[in-house]
Amino acid sequence: MLVNMDDAKPGITTTNGITLKQVEDFKYLGSYIADSRKDYNTRKGMAWTACNKLQKIWNSKISAALKLKFFKACVEPVLVYGCETWTINKAFQNRIDGSYTRLLMRAQNFSWKKHPTKKLIYGNLPPISSVIAQRRARFAGHCMRAEDQLISKILPLRLQQTSRGRRTLTFPDIIARDVKLPVDEMRTAMLDRAVWRCHVHGVSMDAID
Repeated sequence: MLVNMDDAKPGITTTNGITLKQVEDFKYLGSYIADSRKDYNTRKGMAWTACNKLQKIWNSKISAALKLKFFKACVEPVLVYGCETWTINKAFQNRIDGSYTRLLMRAQNFSWKKHPTKKLIYGNLPPISSVIAQRRARFAGHCMRAEDQLISKILPLRLQQTSRGRRTLTFPDIIARDVKLPVDEMRTAMLDRAVWRCHVHGVSMDAID
């Protein structure tokens, strides 16, 4: 399949004689390829479905700690599946944190009408955006060190600014922001597993105050 290539020549055919359809986006291994926002919105809906199916557990008298274990095992993975490839700006990152907060409130039976604090909602949990940032940085390091794979050549690519205004954020830009390194220095750091591990662990995972 071809993604976002309007000027590509039509009529690409497989060895079996099947003509491939040209599309702007497609789903692969459960994730949408071209649009991180579309992928996230899909995951969010699935996470709410998973959360609502566990309503009997949320309403039960089991301990809050056990409820959180159910939440992290059955709801959180649904929300963040494939998050290692998401390219998101700060505003969208805040949306993800907001969705996670509301899911946590549902799991702990906190009503928004009582205005619970984030410290009460999260306890010792870090913001989900921090979890995503760390997983994304770790994934990027694995990809860069796979030097016999095409991904190691594609990963460092950044879009050139073609018009006035702010340049579109790319995956390397997001990683650089997360680990607080200049983009030009990341490749060297990634190729050294020990050095990159320090940068990955340096991503803030502090609990919410």
